[in-house]
Amino acid sequence: MNSTYESADRDPRADNRHLGSHGVAFVDELVRRPQKQGGFGGFFRRIPQEDDRGVDGHIEFRETVDGWPMVGPGKLLGVQVRSSERLPKAGDLRGSVSEDVYQYWLSHSVPVLLVLVDREARQAFWVRGDVGGHEHVNGSIRIVVPRANAFNADAIWELARIAANVTPSSIRLALLESYITWMKRLAAGERICVSVYDWLDRDYVRRDISIGPLQTSGSIRVEQEIYSASDEMLLELLRGEFPWADVQLDEQSHKEGLHEWFKGHHRGADESEYEEWAADFRERKGEWLDNELVYPMLIDDDGALYYFTLRLNDLGRSFLCLYSYLHG
Repeated sequence: MNSTYESADRDPRADNRHLGSHGVAFVDELVRRPQKQGGFGGFFRRIPQEDDRGVDGHIEFRETVDGWPMVGPGKLLGVQVRSSERLPKAGDLRGSVSEDVYQYWLSHSVPVLLVLVDREARQAFWVRGDVGGHEHVNGSIRIVVPRANAFNADAIWELARIAANVTPSSIRLALLESYITWMKRLAAGERICVSVYDWLDRDYVRRDISIGPLQTSGSIRVEQEIYSASDEMLLELLRGEFPWADVQLDEQSHKEGLHEWFKGHHRGADESEYEEWAADFRERKGEWLDNELVYPMLIDDDGALYYFTLRLNDLGRSFLCLYSYLHG
C-alpha cells in the first residue's frame, strides 16, 4: 500500500528530470570510454540545465579514430538527449522538439544530434537534427530516428565524419593516403603481414590489428597498430580496412603455429593424431567467407590470434601512380 501511495504522489516532472539525467549520463560515459574499450575516446561537455536551449552538451573527438588523425582532435558535435524507460522493440523510432529548438539547432555553430536512450536496454539511437526533411506538425518537429543508427562504437566513423564536415569520398582518399608507405613497401617486394588478436573475454568487441614485415623467426615486427570494435566477419573487416591489398590467411604461419601448440599440449602424439585434431580444430573454430576458411593459429584464455598476408592489388597500384603524379 505504501509503495502505491508514493507512486501516486510522485511528481512526473521529477521522473522526467531523472530519466533525462540518466540519458545524459549514459551518453557521457560512452563518449569518455576509450576506443580500445568500445567507446568514442572523446570528451563530453555538459551544458547546465538552466542554460539548456536545446542542446544538452557537446561531444569532442579528442582522440584519433582507429589511429587516423583526420577527424580529431577538436571536432565537435552538439547533442540533445531524450531518455525513456524503454523504447519500442521494433521499427524506426520517433522523437519531437519544438519549432524554437529546431531553429536553434539550424543556427548552431556545429552539427547537432538527437539521441534517444532506452534506459532498460541500455541502448541509444541517433539522427542528425540540424537538417531538413523532418515533419512539421502544429508547431513541433517530428523526427524519425532510424533503428539502424545505433549510438555506439560502430557509429564513431560516421559521427566523426559529420563533426569534421568531410565527405565520404574525402575520407576514403585520406584513408588510402594514410597507408601509402605500406603500399610502397609492398610494391618494392617486401613481405608485409597483419596480425589480429580477437579478444574473447570482454563484454564488448575488441580486435587489436598490427601491421609490419614478417621476420625470419615467423613473427611480425609491429610498426603500426589500430583497433576495431566491429563484429563483422574477420576477413571482411580486413578487406574493408585494407582495400588496396588482397588479404589472405597466412596458411604457413597458421599450420606451424597450430602444430607447435598441439605438440606442446599433447606430448607423445604422432602426426596422424595431429592431422585429425587440426582438421577438427579448423572446422570448429573457423569461419567461411567466399569459399575461404579463416581459422586462428592460437587460442588462449583471453582470445584468438590470426596472421594474414597483404598483396598489392589493382586499387593499390593505381593509387600509387596517382600519388606519384600528385606529389611528384
